Formats: sequence, structure tokens, C-alpha cells
Amino acid sequence: MEVEHIFNLILGVLAGASLSLPLLDYYLVRKRKISGAVTVLAISVVFALDAILAFTSREAISIYNGLVKYDLFTAIICLLASFNALMVSSASLAIEGDWTTSPSYFSLILITLVGLHIIAGTENLLIVVVGWALVSVASYALVGLKKDEASSEGAVKYALMGIVSTSLIVYATAFLTGLGKPLDMTSITAVEFSEEYLKMGEIGGLVILALIMLLAAIGFKVGLVPFHWWLPDVYGGVDPLIVSYLAGIVKLMGISVLIRVIEPLVGVIGYTSEFYVGLIAVFTMTFGNLVALVQDNFQKMLAYSSIAHMGYILLGVLAASNPEFFKIAILGILLHATTYTLAKIGLFLTLSYFGDRGLGLDYKEIEGIGRIYPLTSISAAILLLSLIGMPPLLGFWSKFIYIFLPALPNYSYLVAIAFLNSAISVGYYARALRYLFLGIPKREDKEKVEVKNAVVAILAVLTIALGLILTVI
Repeated sequence: MEVEHIFNLILGVLAGASLSLPLLDYYLVRKRKISGAVTVLAISVVFALDAILAFTSREAISIYNGLVKYDLFTAIICLLASFNALMVSSASLAIEGDWTTSPSYFSLILITLVGLHIIAGTENLLIVVVGWALVSVASYALVGLKKDEASSEGAVKYALMGIVSTSLIVYATAFLTGLGKPLDMTSITAVEFSEEYLKMGEIGGLVILALIMLLAAIGFKVGLVPFHWWLPDVYGGVDPLIVSYLAGIVKLMGISVLIRVIEPLVGVIGYTSEFYVGLIAVFTMTFGNLVALVQDNFQKMLAYSSIAHMGYILLGVLAASNPEFFKIAILGILLHATTYTLAKIGLFLTLSYFGDRGLGLDYKEIEGIGRIYPLTSISAAILLLSLIGMPPLLGFWSKFIYIFLPALPNYSYLVAIAFLNSAISVGYYARALRYLFLGIPKREDKEKVEVKNAVVAILAVLTIALGLILTVI
């Protein structure tokens, strides 16, 4: 099947199901106990795999009159997003009897996927704005869907952040439109950002301002310092089941915009932009790791470590600005996005599984829980070790080999800081492991194997398998 047809099928299936699911769910789930969302997501995963296989023997293609560039990067991002949504939706089937909003929950997941598929393949700022709005609005609704106090508070903060970030990206697009500049990043980097153009004073300054707005918008969305203020409250306070999906989908959207929009400009504009992007990367990874180090709550720790990992990915964006290391750095970003999403989804689902059994999320509440919940705890331990970068797990290859090494020739000082930050992260990940497996548990019940902790185990096995594959390669 042609790649263009595959992409059209994926978008059509996701969009159609997202709009009809609230009605279909009543018949397909509550009467027959089969989730329509899981079926649709499984189909999209199969299509995405087919698209990746197609790109082993062909170049990128342009579709929709050049508005979407469908290449291997787009295909991998779409596969990651669809697979993560499939895992979270499978783990969420139990909420159907508990949440009156469950049909909307699955529908919103599919809507965010439609937006991400659009963003992942476009270099046109107007299309980015459309996809950005689609993902953002659906995400706000997801955060508040449980309708408890923490969800309502998180939804308000998330929406306020979203208004700011969306306004910034709209203003940046409006600036470029008002100046009569092209909105396609390939055209901008080829024509508009020459040295002569940037010396044109006021006009050149406005274009640079538009770039700053774009970076700030992404910073608000993914939690780059100093735009991170909302993330600990949302990721650290909302139901872990919802966060398990948002932590992956929002980061994938941010990474897509970084690669499609920001990365082409960093190398072209030159030293000044590299300096400030590097500074944001240092502040982001350092702040996230240091604050995570002093957390006594497992979920809060994961929230701050999410900030730190965006610092590592931003280092990969800098490495990709060097044409010599572009391909390996992009591969590193994709691999670390895979490491991050597999681990964060699995760990937040672990916390959700613990919460279902009446456990709190402070470390003292889960002390020794690995002795009575071995499957869930060992799986979580593997994912934590992957985030540390323990060989031969996936996190070792994605962080140290495919991000740090390509950045080393041109950004050795940043790599040294990133290594130091990785050493700091060992402290709080090891602390979580110590509480999981050492000490005496405060309860004596036995672990029940359910869909939720089975999904965590699958993610842990994938983390091992992908790491071993890279070891052999």
C-alpha cells in the first residue's frame, strides 16, 4: 500500500472513531465488553508499522500539496504515539465501570493522536498551529475528566499554560505572515535567515523575536525551564492514569515541533541561538534533577524527572544542528523519546496500580511493596534503571551513545554537565528502588495480575529487548 494512503487511512480511522466513539462505546463496551478505542488504536499501530517498513526502501514524500512531509521521522513518531495510546487505553479499560466520562476519555485520546499526526509531519507553521490547538484543547479536557479536586485544579493550571503557549505560537506565525514571509520552515531557512537578511535591522529583529516566541511556546508545552511552573502540579497531582498518557503525547508533540521548526533555525542563525538553547538545556536538566532529588513523593519525583529529560533531548537538538551528526542525533532523539515514553507510561501506570489498592504515593507508603507485588515492582525497577541509563537497557543507548556522543565534538561542556546531571539522577532513582524493595511492607495482600500491571510488564520487556537489539547492532 502507498505511504500516502496509509497516512490517510490512519487519520481517517482516528478522526472518525474519535467523533463516533461516545455513541459506539455504549454498544461496543458496555454491552459486549470490547473497547472500540483499543481496536482502532491497534489498527493504527499496524498501519504505522507498515509505513515504517515502506520507508526502508524509499525517500520521504510530500502529501496534501506539500503541507505534510511524511518521512521516517514522522512514521516513528506516529508509531510511538499510537503504541503508547494503545497501552494506556488497554490499561484504562477498568475505568469504564467507575468513570461516567469514560467514553469521552477514549475519544479525547484519539483526538490528541489526530493532532500529533498532523504536527509530526509538517514544517508549515499554520498547520502546526492547527495540530497544536487540537492536542492542547483535548489535553485540557483529559486532565479534568475525573472531576475530582486535584483534576479540576490541574486542568485550570494546564489550560492557563496552554493559553499562553498557544498565544505565543499564534503571535509568531502572525509576525511572519505580517512581514510577508513564507510559513514553510524549509523556505525560511533557505532564504530568510541569511546573514544579509538578519542585518536588516528592524525586520530581521522581528523574525528573531518570532523564533523566540516559538521556543517559548514549546517550552511551556513540554516544561523547559523557566516555562515549567505548571508541570509539577499537573504531572505530580492529577490521576497517574491520565498523566501516563499526557506525559508521552505532549512530549512527542514538543519533540516534533523542535525538530521540524526549531532545529533547522539553530544552525542557520548561528552561535547566539546555540548559546541560549544550550543555556535552557542546562537549566532544564539541572533544575529537574536537583528538585527531584529532594522529593518524598514518587509521583512528584517522576514529574520533575520529566523536566530533566527534556534537557537531554534539547542537547540532542543542538547536536543535530551540525550536518555531520544530524542523522545520528535525530536517531538519538527518537530513541530517547522511546525510552522516555515507555518508562513514564509504565511508571505512572505502576502508581495507578498501587493507588487502586489503596496505597499512597509517598515513598513510606510503598516501602517494601516489591516483596508482595513482584511483577509490578520488578517491571518498574527495569524502567527506572533505563531512565538512569543502565546498560544494556534502551536508556543507555539513547542517552549516552546517541545523544551525548554526537554532541561531544561541538558541545563538550554541555555534555560534561549532562553527565553530571545523570549522576545526580542516580540518587533519586536509587531511592525509589530502595523503598520498593527494602523495608517491611505495611500490608500482606497478594499481587493480582491485571491488564494494568501486565501492560507495565510489557513495557519493561520492550525496554530490555530494544536495548539488546541495539547492543547486537
